Amino acid sequence: MSKLSRADLIVKLHVRKDERTVEPVETGGRVRYLFNRLVQNLKLITPVNLIYALIFGLPLLFSAFILPQLALNYAMAGKSFIGNFGIGFPGVSDNLNESLHDLMRIYRILIFPCLILSIFIAFVGLSGVFHVSRGIMWQEKVKVKSFFRGIKQLWKPFMIIGAIVAAAAAGIMYGMGWHVELMLTGAANAGSWILFILLAIIAFGGVIYLGFLLPTVACYRFNAKESLENAGILIGIMPLPSIITACFAVGILFIPMANMMLSFVFMTIFMLFGFVFYGMLFTNYSQYCFDAYILPQVDPHNPGRRRDVVIKKSKEGPAVRDTRAGASAKGSKSAAPKRAADYGTYRSSNKKRKKRR
Repeated sequence: MSKLSRADLIVKLHVRKDERTVEPVETGGRVRYLFNRLVQNLKLITPVNLIYALIFGLPLLFSAFILPQLALNYAMAGKSFIGNFGIGFPGVSDNLNESLHDLMRIYRILIFPCLILSIFIAFVGLSGVFHVSRGIMWQEKVKVKSFFRGIKQLWKPFMIIGAIVAAAAAGIMYGMGWHVELMLTGAANAGSWILFILLAIIAFGGVIYLGFLLPTVACYRFNAKESLENAGILIGIMPLPSIITACFAVGILFIPMANMMLSFVFMTIFMLFGFVFYGMLFTNYSQYCFDAYILPQVDPHNPGRRRDVVIKKSKEGPAVRDTRAGASAKGSKSAAPKRAADYGTYRSSNKKRKKRR
């Protein structure tokens, strides 16, 4: 993407002040900051994560990591496939293809429906997780009860997003499952491979998009259209870092696929702090983009409006610069700040809204 088109995307962002009630902080590097905040807040993260996992996340963990192993053991229990590989003494052996069909049938009628329902349930609870995550990353005073406050405030948009994601996941799972069954039985063809790759790309793209959309909903009070557009625009502005962040998030989920023991270990870790860590991961990266491209465009005298800005080139690429009178004058002390923190502390003027936090 050219710098010109990237600059055009920056000024197309919808802007307003975020919901933070404390002064922006210097992070000293976003990756280090993420893990520092994780270690420093384990006493808060662990109970919040356990509450979420037991109420909202347990069905997802069971359906994704335990149920497939149980289905595999059930489909293959007491069966011998030695004859299928041309070795061993002549005799009776079970049909491998038939057993694989049975396994995929279990996926279609049990595992996939359980996953779809658990995804929807999980997203309702993510409203509390992302509310807590944003407070931790902003260094606000966050307590365990903030999780329930987040659900109370944000359950509706997260529920709508969850319903859409669950519906999309249904199509992706059944489509990819069809190809996997063909591949296991040696009947995969070019068409099934194309469908599989296309669905995998769509699923990965969805992870990248949700990585911006969910923190946007938690950190701002944009309407639905503005939130959806901003998430897409930010991906266009920062494509490579967004892909790397999503690869890291998705890659972790493949670890427990090695064996059932790793599945139990992985599930235990997720029960302790895994869900909140994912919330912090996406919130941390998204807030980096918010601070770089949204907050500098906000009119300090009207948090819901855009100030006059210009996009100037730098070593890091196009960046937002203030164009207030005298701000761009050479040597002027009022020159445009380079950090979002320099735009001043945000204090909510709505006492009722601040009290709800």
